[in-house]
Amino acid sequence: MARARIKLTAELIRYISVFERLTGATVKDCFLEGKSTKLVFIVNEGVLGLAIGKKGANIKRVKMVLEKELDVIEYSKDPLQFIRNLLRPMKPQNVYLSEKSDGQKVVNLTLENKEKRFLLAKQGERLNKVREIMRRHYEFDLIEVR
Repeated sequence: MARARIKLTAELIRYISVFERLTGATVKDCFLEGKSTKLVFIVNEGVLGLAIGKKGANIKRVKMVLEKELDVIEYSKDPLQFIRNLLRPMKPQNVYLSEKSDGQKVVNLTLENKEKRFLLAKQGERLNKVREIMRRHYEFDLIEVR
């Protein structure tokens, strides 16, 4: 499966501009989560602390200005590290890439039972969010949870 193209609307570009101006952190991607009003910002590697600010001051300011809930995730060039970042605060025991005999690229996750239930709750809504974000940035076909 090919990586999804990242498409930004004028509204999302405006949100990115406000976020970058208020935090000093560079945004790699931004989208509205599902049908909600929660904004997800993917920031470049190494700028998560800058985006959050001292005691969360930058995030609080952005929330107030945009009047939206926020989720800020640090990008990584390493897809395995990026998926760990997406899963926080969960801590996968094992994350690795594999390829099936038919050529499908698979991200494999091993989680404790409690974390697995959390990820798969609500008809797998959280796992679907992780899949969508991963597909925006990397080429793979499946995420398998063990």
